Amino acid sequence: MECPGEVELLSWLRGTLDRVGVARIETHLDACAGCLTAVAVLGRMETRPADDRYVVGEEIARGGMGRVFAAIDRLLDRPVVLKTVRDPAGAARFAREMKITARLQHPAIVTIYDAGTFPDGEPFYVMRHVHGRTLDRAAADAEGLTGRLALLPAVMTAIDAVAYAHDCGVIHRDLKPANVIVGRFGETVVVDWGLAKSVHEDDAALASGPAPAEPGLTRDGTVLGTPAYMAPEQAAGEPADARSDIYGLGALLHHVLTGAPPSPREPVAVTRREPKVPAELAAIVERATAREPDKRYALARELADDLRRHLAGRLVAAHRYTLAELVRRWASRHRAALVAGAAALVAVVVIGGVAVRRVMLARDEAELARAASDRSRELAETQRAAAEKLVGYVLDVLRARLEPLGRLDLLAGVGAAVDDYYERVAVREGAVGGEELLRRAEALSLLGEAQLALGDLDAAQTAAVREDAMASAAVARLPGRASDAVGCRAKLHRGDVAKRGGDLAAARAAYGSCTGDPGPEFEVQSLLALADLDRLEGDFDAVFAGLERAEQLATTITGPSRRKLQFYVSDAIGTAATDHGDVPRARAAYAANLERAERTAAADPGDADVQHELALALIEVGRGARRAGDPEAAREALTRAREVSQRLVLRDPDNMLWLQALGTTNDQLGTVMLQSGDLERALPLLRESLDVSERLADRTPRNLEWARSVAVAAIQLGDLYRAREQFAEARASLLRAVEIADRLAAAKPDDVQAQRDLAVALLHLGDLERERGHPDAVRSLERAGAVFRDLLRRNDTPRARTDLVGGLLALADAQPATAARATIREADEVITPLRAALAASPDDAELRQAIADVDEALATPR
Repeated sequence: MECPGEVELLSWLRGTLDRVGVARIETHLDACAGCLTAVAVLGRMETRPADDRYVVGEEIARGGMGRVFAAIDRLLDRPVVLKTVRDPAGAARFAREMKITARLQHPAIVTIYDAGTFPDGEPFYVMRHVHGRTLDRAAADAEGLTGRLALLPAVMTAIDAVAYAHDCGVIHRDLKPANVIVGRFGETVVVDWGLAKSVHEDDAALASGPAPAEPGLTRDGTVLGTPAYMAPEQAAGEPADARSDIYGLGALLHHVLTGAPPSPREPVAVTRREPKVPAELAAIVERATAREPDKRYALARELADDLRRHLAGRLVAAHRYTLAELVRRWASRHRAALVAGAAALVAVVVIGGVAVRRVMLARDEAELARAASDRSRELAETQRAAAEKLVGYVLDVLRARLEPLGRLDLLAGVGAAVDDYYERVAVREGAVGGEELLRRAEALSLLGEAQLALGDLDAAQTAAVREDAMASAAVARLPGRASDAVGCRAKLHRGDVAKRGGDLAAARAAYGSCTGDPGPEFEVQSLLALADLDRLEGDFDAVFAGLERAEQLATTITGPSRRKLQFYVSDAIGTAATDHGDVPRARAAYAANLERAERTAAADPGDADVQHELALALIEVGRGARRAGDPEAAREALTRAREVSQRLVLRDPDNMLWLQALGTTNDQLGTVMLQSGDLERALPLLRESLDVSERLADRTPRNLEWARSVAVAAIQLGDLYRAREQFAEARASLLRAVEIADRLAAAKPDDVQAQRDLAVALLHLGDLERERGHPDAVRSLERAGAVFRDLLRRNDTPRARTDLVGGLLALADAQPATAARATIREADEVITPLRAALAASPDDAELRQAIADVDEALATPR
């Protein structure tokens, strides 16, 4: 049989096992010398007379300030670790360590269970017992570099934990492999926060005199830390900050990669000690352990992101790649797919970027010789024509092929090369110059869209402003519909960038300045953009008036763009109707889209673009059915959407738009399963949704829209774990969602969706904490309520009211009776204006449920 644990052996010693258990243990002890030794140790354990709860065993570790013992928690019958202060002079620092560690609630930071004092006044606190090895021991036991590289996920987890602590305003100041425990089942925990401090504390106020000096132990007093892993400024006695911790993490990574700690006096490059370490990893270590703090990563999260990119096989920010390295990496990733069109396009993009620069160089050389002879002038014109032809290919062919793949981000480098080329070429006079200006505006349009796809809002804003200026100059020289269309597109791009950044007023100004006669396609796009701003601001009269006009205009368009624009208009109507609480209208709009998509797909089943539209239409039908409380119809539509999306992704796994459709489908279908109680079928769907969202976010980490999808998926997965009573996993997932949503809300304070995402994440986290009796529950729920109230003040919509009601009722469940009654009265006041709306829209299942919840809360005695 498998060896019993300490708790079971102690229970046998105390005589609390049943007869079957006693017989099993005794049979095992007859054949297991290791367990006999463990029984002998447990039998010698002394019980501290002041605290009968803990049986304290042998010392397992000690540092400059504390001693750590194995122990058994009698009350809960579990193994724990108990830490005491080693020197009474360090009692104040010991108390700080205990409070700081208890404050840090992260799966990879050791959890404190209890604290107290023994009869002689000696303080102690109790922690989770993590069975495993320290990271330096694991590195020493590993078989060569391959074995040590297998420890990188543990390093990644430790860095994430430190990044979390930094966000909480805490720095560790003693990061080293000996303070990272790697468990037997993959768990990783950062321990020994004895030198940690809040960023608001003063180092001088924390010094408590030197600790007992022992070889290899942490130095305490004026200089805090472990010499081999200390940042230079920390070793010099200067105040440590988060960048000092980043140095410690880099030194820790150095140890794992080379099997030995770095030298504190004469830094040795990783590759000198271990030449086979990948160049990217060596670059990460070099940047993290830079002697000057300003040259290190600014945030632990950035170090984590770079290491995560390496582990996922992507480019890391710390390493400067040669063109040959880039080509080799790309070829190794796409070797099997090089024959496929989508992958080949990436190669064309790389070749195109190089070719643009080569043509530019040749043109510059010809320009220098222009004045020398007529032959040189002729050569210059030839080079100019070649460059224009190549630019035309980039703008027209590559753009048309990559846009349906959702991979315009791949054109950022090429777009910059084209823009640079145009910067070097003077604009000719007259109508020819007007055409050149239009072409330049198109190049800037491409660059801006690529930067927006990458999530680089500053670069996209710069490109959009320049595109607008170039288009205006073109309109002045070459008036007409073509120029008006380019000018309108530039205004739309400026609006898109402003909206993505949360500046809705600037977005409205840009969208509304689309003037002239750009044609019905651009008019429809402008109306759609303005209607979405009206929806976000709660002006539904303006929303539906604008969409009605767009719907009429869309019918006048000829060509392939007609179908797409009709799809977008119907989708916008459905979204606005859903937010307004008009579920029948929403479902009718989604059904119209589905009917068109099915008809088109039947006529041309091989068109992938049409299949993608079919998947999107099915997703919206499923959403509408779920909102109306019709789970069977939702399940049917979403199951079909998943089948279509899976076929598309199998066709091209790198198509980001198809991946997004699959992720959304899994999220919606998993939610339907979760709400119907089918947890086993919901779990793989929601896990796959999160996986897809992470893949998309990893490809363009600066794109906030992809990051949002990770937060949404983490909320849904957290709810599923909660339903499965996996509470630790649920809270970890919801904490991650809150962290991402917090970051996005801070980046876009005026963006309604970003603020709502944060409130929803806090609501789900707080409700879980309330159920588990966690002390942070009220704080999380109060914060969610504050954000929901602010959203209602901004935009008084039915959704904003039902959101706030849900938050208030959850908060009431976590409050004392008097406060709860006041919160429920507030919820009743918020929902009252919508009671009449339910009669007009009885299909709104969410509104019906919200009203029923308020009525139940009012009727429940408090």
